[in-house]
Amino acid sequence: MTEIKFSATVDEVENLLQTEYHMFQDNQSGEPHMAADAYKLPQHVSEHVNFITPTIDFVGLRPVARAAPAITNLAADDDTSDSRGPWDISDCLNLFTIHCLRAMYNVPVASHNNTGNELGIVAFDNSLYYPDLPEFFKNYTFPQVPLDVEPEFISLGGGRPANLSQAIDNLASETALDVQTAYSIIYPQQVRLYTTGKSEGVKAVGGFSAVQDALVSILPSPI
Repeated sequence: MTEIKFSATVDEVENLLQTEYHMFQDNQSGEPHMAADAYKLPQHVSEHVNFITPTIDFVGLRPVARAAPAITNLAADDDTSDSRGPWDISDCLNLFTIHCLRAMYNVPVASHNNTGNELGIVAFDNSLYYPDLPEFFKNYTFPQVPLDVEPEFISLGGGRPANLSQAIDNLASETALDVQTAYSIIYPQQVRLYTTGKSEGVKAVGGFSAVQDALVSILPSPI
């Protein structure tokens, strides 16, 4: 793999990659980091490129806080904890449920599990806290995902599930969101979770290249 580096202004890179950059902070050091939600390359270029950084690698990052708009004219007895369930799509602007997601992208309720076609999710040093899953499935999935459903776990470079302390410190939230949302949409299709260890979970090129190298070593060779 050949690494190519170049210097450019943010405007130039945004135009080149058809994207928009935002500022993030490192969870531990607080250092600023730029990232983009997505980017595009011409097809004749993309077939020669594994990834570009900084773009969509959010390892150990959090969005920079922005001032929230003031909320006024709320009645004193307003009750936002109404009885709407996860199937409700009447107020997706304020309560975005799985069925809001289904309606937005016209995704039907899944009904088939194709073994060998599991959805792969990568967790960079942000492991899943498994006890969170049954509670989510019970309260927020419709049709309800069985409470004993768990993704197939594959450790890359010492990756392991999160413990309670990590969950309390909100260090497992992103992986939980990925897995919970995926199962809510594709179950009974299954999920395969690849989790990296701390030494592999580094920002920018390191995170992606570590996973790429690990997958190459464990996946069967092409015929």
